Amino acid sequence: MLSKGEAQVGELASRFDLSLPAVSKHLKVLERGNLIQRKAHETDGRAKILALKAGQLDKATHWIEKHRQYWNHQFDALERFLENQPRKEKLRDDKRE
Repeated sequence: MLSKGEAQVGELASRFDLSLPAVSKHLKVLERGNLIQRKAHETDGRAKILALKAGQLDKATHWIEKHRQYWNHQFDALERFLENQPRKEKLRDDKRE
């Protein structure tokens, strides 16, 4: 929602089937992760406006992509290893003979 522009906490909370304190907890996690920032409302200092920190998402995307490449390589290696292992069914049949 914040990718479309700034919004007040209450406005964000109204779109979810959660209490305002529950939404606030989620927003605090995003804020601690430096993904959003709170600003004082220009006309009313009590109302808090939230804004997305898109640059931080770029960093997260880069980190995820770097690790995705690593894990894809690891899973491919595991798949090749498992393909070269005897199957359990064959082992069971061999034990019966």
